[in-house]
Amino acid sequence: MTQGHPGVPHPVEVLMDEHEIIIQVLLAAERRSFDLNEGATLDSEFWLHMAGFLADFADGFHHAKEENHLFPALVAHGMDAEQGPIAVMLHEHEQGRKLLSDLRAGIEDHDPRAVARAAASYAYLLRDHIQKENMVLFEMAQRVLPGDVAVAMSQQFAELRRAAESSGAHWNEVAEGLCAAAGIEFRPPKTRTSPFEV
Repeated sequence: MTQGHPGVPHPVEVLMDEHEIIIQVLLAAERRSFDLNEGATLDSEFWLHMAGFLADFADGFHHAKEENHLFPALVAHGMDAEQGPIAVMLHEHEQGRKLLSDLRAGIEDHDPRAVARAAASYAYLLRDHIQKENMVLFEMAQRVLPGDVAVAMSQQFAELRRAAESSGAHWNEVAEGLCAAAGIEFRPPKTRTSPFEV
């Protein structure tokens, strides 16, 4: 919760809840990529849904909130955008986009090895990325951001969530389906900050 504002989640709590969703889907991607390396047939429908979820939710929604809201606020309150954690996170976002492009290319080419390679590489990158954000950058954000800025950002995040939902985004259902297809039980975050409550 945001200090001095009971009931209002800190924006990094919202982002960490989204991380929990992403990590579970990454596990599904890794499991299915392992199957491909073992000779499984390429399930194009599954991988198209996977690529779509990672592009639309992990990058287009989650990373966009970091790049458009969190990172600029941190820079405005003294953090360096050119070096240090923010620069590293931005670079890794770009690496992820390149790997998603590789994943889509592998699907279009019906190349199981290319799909497996891109999916496994993306999962490895993003899992490490999430750990660095959770353990380093987000802890810094909780110290750096004034309470009123954090509250305003949380309100912006809630508005973005509502707009996405009103536009028909059903990321929770997609994530659950991807996990089920890989034999993984999907568990939504337990905290009240989750934008994917069922």
